[in-house]
Amino acid sequence: MEKIKTQESTAKIKEFQLRILQQVSQVAIAPFNFNRILDAMMDRVMEAMHTDAGSIILKNEDTGFLEFKVTKGEKAEEIKKYKLKVGEGIAGWVFKNRRPVIANNVYRDKRFKASISQKLRYETHNILCTPLLVKNKAIGILEVINKKSNFIDDDLRILNILANNISIVIENARLFNTSLKKISELNTLSEISRNINSILDLDPLLSVVMHNATEVMKAEVSSVLLLDEDKKELIFRIALGEKGEKVKKIKLKVGEGIAGWVAKTGKPIIVNDVKNEPRFNQAVDRKTGFKTRSILCVPLYSKEKMIGVIQVINKKDHLPFTKEDEKLLNTFACHAAIAIENAKLYENIREEERKRGIYQRFLSPQIVDEIMNKAKTISLGGRRQNVTVLFSDIRGFTEITEAKPPEYIVDLLNEYFAEMIDVIFKYGGTLDKFIGDGLMAVFGTPIYYKDHAKRGMAAALEMQERLKALNMRNRKRGFVELAVGIGINTGSVIAGNIGSEKRMEYTVVGNGVNIASRLEGLAQGGQILITESTYNELKGLKLDVEKLKQVQVRGKRGAMDIYQVKSIKGKLSTLKLQKTRN
Repeated sequence: MEKIKTQESTAKIKEFQLRILQQVSQVAIAPFNFNRILDAMMDRVMEAMHTDAGSIILKNEDTGFLEFKVTKGEKAEEIKKYKLKVGEGIAGWVFKNRRPVIANNVYRDKRFKASISQKLRYETHNILCTPLLVKNKAIGILEVINKKSNFIDDDLRILNILANNISIVIENARLFNTSLKKISELNTLSEISRNINSILDLDPLLSVVMHNATEVMKAEVSSVLLLDEDKKELIFRIALGEKGEKVKKIKLKVGEGIAGWVAKTGKPIIVNDVKNEPRFNQAVDRKTGFKTRSILCVPLYSKEKMIGVIQVINKKDHLPFTKEDEKLLNTFACHAAIAIENAKLYENIREEERKRGIYQRFLSPQIVDEIMNKAKTISLGGRRQNVTVLFSDIRGFTEITEAKPPEYIVDLLNEYFAEMIDVIFKYGGTLDKFIGDGLMAVFGTPIYYKDHAKRGMAAALEMQERLKALNMRNRKRGFVELAVGIGINTGSVIAGNIGSEKRMEYTVVGNGVNIASRLEGLAQGGQILITESTYNELKGLKLDVEKLKQVQVRGKRGAMDIYQVKSIKGKLSTLKLQKTRN
């Protein structure tokens, strides 16, 4: 009879445990909420095992510690604050060896860590502990504590079945979270790709890239440092975070600090404790007041060329950076490199268009094309050069402006200047500037011709011819006729972009310019006056020239010989000009 009662009791227990297992299975397939599922499963485990307390302990892959994920029973909240090393205590031993333990008298078990119970003032009598395994790899421990009677082998069998269910849930959660993370990363990278195609200014684009990188990497701050190859320095181009503006003022030598080391070696680096890293440069923290704990830094390449580094600093919640983080930051670095390349192309195109717009104001389209094609060989910076300068001015134009309405004056000038500029461009000249009703042109810069004096002379003669034709048209329609005086000098000038940041123009300055201006002031309507230096350059031309009385020109010692050029024998169209440009 006693034997029958025992069998009935055992059957009831088995039935109860089977029901618990079914409940655990139902919890495992419920709508997914990881923490709630584990919590519910732990309730079922304790109910099945008739224990006072229990825990699901999982390994944190980032820190390497075993952490109490779910804890039930007295002192549960306090226990969650503790972390175990692999191999520490009974739970740590179970994880390390992937073998279960039944300890019905924990104080006789050398593996038991009594210090936690003592600190918590919690009396532990017995423990049943089994590893949580996924593909034979330990991911955590399932333990139950303080059963009124001793744990037996049947308890272990039940706990192993429960542990298997919990392991499946944990692995599914890991896969689910990994998928969510990948989706988030892909969405972020997709957004960056869209921005790369829509934002062309470099700084706003890099800011978007690094803002997304900082969020996805869960870092406190981030920065992009670009390499100045000439100075061998890293310059903070983008610095996100509370000390960003201060950081931008700092420059690092290649090889200096962690970022400098990455720039020098081209290798990525993870430093999760900068205090123990000799390559860490504390000067940056001292200057900014920021406290760096950890750094992940990767090189930035464009077309296989090192152009800088990207770094994220201080992963949130004091977590360490991982190899997965490194892979992800490398992906962001690739996008940043594309952004930089696109922005450079855009800036180059914009700069080329800006320069072309400036050049087209004073150069012929053909000369503009040549300058743009030879941008590297043609200097627009300051240099001393021998050129020919031409000034022209309409005589008596002040009286005309006083007698005629504004619309008339504007139309008259526009038609006149259109003819004159066409001539200047025809002979390879540069329109330097308009001076009221006058103009200044230069021959021999920025494109240099050896025969610049001949070109200037030919332009002056054709300007007078074109003016005669224009006057004939003006006479027929009742417009006033114009008379122009021209002065030409050949000499040394300083040529280059001159002005301010707000407005800069290519021009020439110097005494050679002043002399040409003085000669134009002496010339009467219809006259072309040249200096002796220009005359000496024109001896091969068949010119009708008259030497005039010497004149005193301000800025020039002694009197100057000047000449009036009346005409050229033959047609200007037959004039041979050099095609080669030096």
